[in-house]
Amino acid sequence: MGTDLHIEPCDVTIKSDVVRLVQKLKDILPPVAGIVNGAMVMRDQPFADMDDETFRRVLQPKVDGSKNLDEVFGDSPLDFFIMTSSTAAVIGKSMSVHAVRTLMFTLTLTR
Repeated sequence: MGTDLHIEPCDVTIKSDVVRLVQKLKDILPPVAGIVNGAMVMRDQPFADMDDETFRRVLQPKVDGSKNLDEVFGDSPLDFFIMTSSTAAVIGKSMSVHAVRTLMFTLTLTR
């Protein structure tokens, strides 16, 4: 008895990519036992200097990605569903405003 780790590229911010990946995995592997969303985009800069595009791009992997994974796997009997964040969201760093925002979103999404 052991564990198989299978890594596949997938843009979790695009729901159709997540659906495509799930279909592929169903064809070649046993049922998915757990999900870890470790996707991120790092753009450290002061909030006052951050433009709208950068702000959205940084939030997408955690906000849209976690939401898409939850919607696609929501009815699956998972052993775990982990949404990673940054310690900067807890201990603070003046340029990591996105870390705080993504942590707060993932906390609200937690079931």
